[in-house]
Amino acid sequence: MSASLGRATSAGALRQNTAALNPRQLTAELGKARALPELLSMQRRHGDEFNGFHLSAFWSKFKALARGELGGGLRDRLAPVCEQTVQMLPELGERQLSNIAHAFAKAGLLGTGPWESVWEALPEAVRRSLGDFDP
Repeated sequence: MSASLGRATSAGALRQNTAALNPRQLTAELGKARALPELLSMQRRHGDEFNGFHLSAFWSKFKALARGELGGGLRDRLAPVCEQTVQMLPELGERQLSNIAHAFAKAGLLGTGPWESVWEALPEAVRRSLGDFDP
């Protein structure tokens, strides 16, 4: 069994033991996160329940909590949510795309890191929604 498969299996087992939250509960829980490890753990447990609004809220909360600090392995723990973001970009609305780009910039998610894939996919998602943006 590969290491990545082991992580996926254990994450899946963890999700089975975690009660699903309704969309309002999930939004409230994202808003209550007080530290990056807590926010990232919430994404690990409930990320499969995220819709575009939740993903945008996750990144908005992330920017508020990051304060330029990605130490303690947090940088590596961003890989799953960055992958999820890339997968969801095509279905996001203009406000969600704007919020994510703003959060990435404010949090300093620049240069080398798991967020590179989001920055690479973002322009195409924006081009597809360009007619929907307003000032």
